[in-house]
Amino acid sequence: MDWGQSSATFVAVCCCNRHELQWTKSEAFTVCKREPTMTLRNSSSKGSESPEYIESEEQLLDVLTRPTSTLVDFIKTLSSPLVVLGAGGKMGPTLAVLAKRAADAANHPLDVVGVSRFSDATAQAWLERQGVRTLSCDLTEPGPLQGLPATENIIYLVGQKFGTSQNPASTWATNTLVPARVAERYPGARIAAVSTGNVYPASDIRRGGSVETDSLTERQTTGAP
Repeated sequence: MDWGQSSATFVAVCCCNRHELQWTKSEAFTVCKREPTMTLRNSSSKGSESPEYIESEEQLLDVLTRPTSTLVDFIKTLSSPLVVLGAGGKMGPTLAVLAKRAADAANHPLDVVGVSRFSDATAQAWLERQGVRTLSCDLTEPGPLQGLPATENIIYLVGQKFGTSQNPASTWATNTLVPARVAERYPGARIAAVSTGNVYPASDIRRGGSVETDSLTERQTTGAP
């Protein structure tokens, strides 16, 4: 396949198979596979803070958790603690560490607390090494939820997507009961809830992706076939 002429979306997964990056041709990225690791080349990196090459998982994690100056300024406005619910999932570890690095860069004493069942002990250990305090908690149980620290700021990343057909009851409880209980536990908190774009239909790649005002049932196009 001639990737240079393709309008497809390029998806690269790091060697731990947990951190997924997605680009389009318009963003001028090229994906190159090299043994023993995958190398990502950003052909538009000149003049930016991003490296031209990412050649290891460690470097990738550093880039993903490197705060911008805007985030460093914003993080000063948050009172402690910042609680990240669902911190052991696909996005949680790097997002929690990103917040912690931003707070450190701002010299802001923000306690970042990552909450998850932490079925992946490696993710929990990595978070602790990066300065994120972790709490193991099954949020489907009301008791442990009440024991979480009081806070005014929450990032909500909890959700179940995989294995839904085998256990629909668990999926319903995770995606319906848990957010309701979190809202009851933290009625006065500011909650940034990260959901999914999968509720929107396929969108023409040249359009730049779906937006919140799009219909959930009709395909969005630009008039192209």
